[in-house]
Amino acid sequence: MREISTEWRVIDNVATAWFDARSLTVESSNPSGMRIFWQRVLDCAPADDGGLADPLRLDPALRINALRIKAKSW
Repeated sequence: MREISTEWRVIDNVATAWFDARSLTVESSNPSGMRIFWQRVLDCAPADDGGLADPLRLDPALRINALRIKAKSW
């Protein structure tokens, strides 16, 4: 696993955590719907691995996985 560094930067007069990461992964109960939403919002292109990629390579890739729900054992 690659270490993620963070530092604070001021953007539009707001202190913002700045992450240096090659990709971000999120989980969703509706990954295809979330992928469509974020593709439109971020203006990303579909990546070969099923995620989303910034065509200009300025932002990290976004990977959206199916939410894994662990059944409770009573």
